[in-house]
Order: sequence, then structure tokens, then C-alpha cells
Amino acid sequence: MNYGIIDIGSNTIRIVVYKITKNRFECLFNKKQFVQLIGYVKNGRMRDEGKRSMILAVKQLAEIAQHFNPKRIDCFATAPFRAVDNADELIGMIKNFTGLKTRVLSGEEEAQLELIGAQYLNGTKTGLFVDLGGGSLEAGLLENGEIKHAQSINIGCVNLTDGFVSGLFPTKQELKRLKTHIDEKLGELSWLHEAAGFRMICTGGTARALGELHQSLTGSTIPLDAYSMDAKEIKSVYKTIIEMETEGLRLISKQASGRIFTFVPGTVALWRIAKTVQAKQVSFSTYGVREGFLIKYILGMASGSILAQTTA
Repeated sequence: MNYGIIDIGSNTIRIVVYKITKNRFECLFNKKQFVQLIGYVKNGRMRDEGKRSMILAVKQLAEIAQHFNPKRIDCFATAPFRAVDNADELIGMIKNFTGLKTRVLSGEEEAQLELIGAQYLNGTKTGLFVDLGGGSLEAGLLENGEIKHAQSINIGCVNLTDGFVSGLFPTKQELKRLKTHIDEKLGELSWLHEAAGFRMICTGGTARALGELHQSLTGSTIPLDAYSMDAKEIKSVYKTIIEMETEGLRLISKQASGRIFTFVPGTVALWRIAKTVQAKQVSFSTYGVREGFLIKYILGMASGSILAQTTA
């Protein structure tokens, strides 16, 4: 049978339809719309333009998903709903216009689900899992198959861009201020030192764009889920993009068109995390919070500890 999941994030709204057979699943359809909802939040409320963009995107994606005859469609929201005081109003609007009930994930819950989804794909039992979204960063520490820490902090590629970058790419001074701010925010992850030397697994759109851009620059054709790179290369990627100027812009546009403005600030954040924990290698996972949600709340397979399974 087929199930649909709509993920309302800070930067994108995405629908994924999964085919489920005997507690295993595969992706049948995956589509996103860039909406940058976090940019519409002001004084704890989402502006009307953001509400309209959100409703239109959710409605369109839900209608497309119906072509796959899903048994049901689940909808959840993350940082943009956590950032507002009128989340109940937004939930009600989605219900009225689409008939869908929306669940708001807490930061800790989102981090845990990211861990479950990414670990399910690659089977890693010990590692640092990181997902940088548009309005928040989720990080989790997995050790011997058990969740040791799972936490969310309010830095994301959209709010970093809005707060510190005045042009297409940050200037040297803006990069300096950006790094200082990120390092201060990472101090909220008081446990991060425990991940020193661990494998760093990155999920989310910024991480995927980073991996794909690095592959483009190096000529690699390895599938992203099997790809890894030297952690020091994270810095080299964003510096190369800045130095390439127009050509760098074209490269981002080709690989990740919706992230032209946010790619460099987001990649700086991933680099600061890797530097903080002295990571040697960084790998990528195309599974994350949506797959974690599917595993835990639809399949009911995750209870108390992380699954050590991989898809067929």
C-alpha cells in the first residue's frame, strides 16, 4: 500500500509517497516547492503572504499525491510553526483548505526522527547526525545503536542568510561575523564534544547540495548515499563557489537552484560543526525526518532504540 507524507519546513514544503510492503518501504514520488516560510515570520506571527504560499503549496502537493492512491496522507510541520505564536491558526487553515491534520514536531522530536530515518538507510550504529534546515539545525548523537542526544537549535540556512549576508555571497567581514554567530549557537549543544572523532552524517537539502556540488567539482559519479568527503573539503567547496563568482552562481543554480542565496551560509554552518568535533569524514543520507516519521508513527517500528535495518 502507498502512504504520503507532507513535510512543511522552513525553506521547502515537500510531498513524498512511499510504497510499503512487509515493514519495508521505497519512495515512489518526491516533489518539493521552495516557499521559505521562515522568511514570512515577523514578531512571532506568519504574514498573510506566507499563509497563502503555504496553503497553495500543501494543496497542490496533496492533489498530486492522490494520483498514487495513498491509503492516507500525513502532514507535519517543523521550525516555521515552532517559530510562531499562531501555529493553531495555521493548522486550522490547512485543515479547512485541504482536509489534512497537521502535527507540529518539537525540536527534540524532529532531531530524533532525523536520526531514525538516516540510521535506517545506512545502518550506522555510532555517529553524529546533522540536519541543517531553513530555520533550525537538528543534531543527534548515536552510540552503539542508542540515542544519546537529540537536540534542535534555531539556526538555519535561511535565517543565517537574512541575518548576515547582504549580497549573493557573504563578504569576508560577513563570513567572520557568520562564523562567530554559528560558533556561539553551537555552544548550546553542550554535549557536542562527546562526538569528537565520530563519523558525521549529514541530511537535509543543504547537505545534499553540498555533496552534489562536491561531486560536480571532483567529477564523482558515486550515488550520494554511498558518497563521503574529507571534512576539510566543506570549507574548500564554499570558498571555491565564492571565488568563482558568476560561475559559482551558475553551478549552484544548476545543482540546487532554490538554494542560490542560502547555500554558502548553510555550508559554513556545516563546516563549523565538522571543525568543532574534528570530523575527518562527512557522509550523506537522503533519508531523514520523513522516513523517521514513517518508521515510527506509520509503521510503528521504532520504540526505545534505533532500528538496525536497511532497505532492500
